[in-house]
Amino acid sequence: MRTYERIGLWGGVVVAIGLACGIRLPEPQVVAQPGSQVIRVATVDMFQLIESMIESERYKPARDARDAEIRTKFDALNAELKALETKVQLIPQGTPEFQATMQQGQAKEVERQQYAQQVGRENDAFVASQVREAYGIVHKAANDAAEQLGYTHVFATRLDAANMKGDSLAPIMQEILARPLVRSGEMDDITARVRDDLKLPEKIAPATGAAQPTPGGSR
Repeated sequence: MRTYERIGLWGGVVVAIGLACGIRLPEPQVVAQPGSQVIRVATVDMFQLIESMIESERYKPARDARDAEIRTKFDALNAELKALETKVQLIPQGTPEFQATMQQGQAKEVERQQYAQQVGRENDAFVASQVREAYGIVHKAANDAAEQLGYTHVFATRLDAANMKGDSLAPIMQEILARPLVRSGEMDDITARVRDDLKLPEKIAPATGAAQPTPGGSR
């Protein structure tokens, strides 16, 4: 994978969302105590909803545009390096021109590495700003839906445990932390309602054997 293609990835962002989800609790239920408020608990898959929003037309085109800009810059740097490599092969070694061309090539390689580091930092900050904004939107939509449906508490969790694909300890633990709720009633999950309110497309299940993104690793 080329340098600019690696920079375009934002798999690490997915890890941060998963780790931020929920706390463990028993099955949602209505609890009433004398003289106190009736408690109704719902669940919502914040991870899935934020993932869908980040991949929607609201955010994806901006990332694609940045990736294209980065790709153009890297292509230009690579072309310059290739030209210097070709040039130095035609120059007799030990000549001043040979030494000067070698120095130009080394300087250009340093420039490329520095640009990769700069873009990496800027890209992380840019994607983080998208995720932060998307979280706020999904958070408000979940609260609005819960209020309309009469729920007093909403716990964020990733309910789907069947597609855990981590193949080492770190990604497996991240996937477990993203699913803090072991059991809940389907009727109390408001993910679909929030998805409809936000007009997000239905999550399409990947074909059998197809690769899927996962926190901290590949699926």
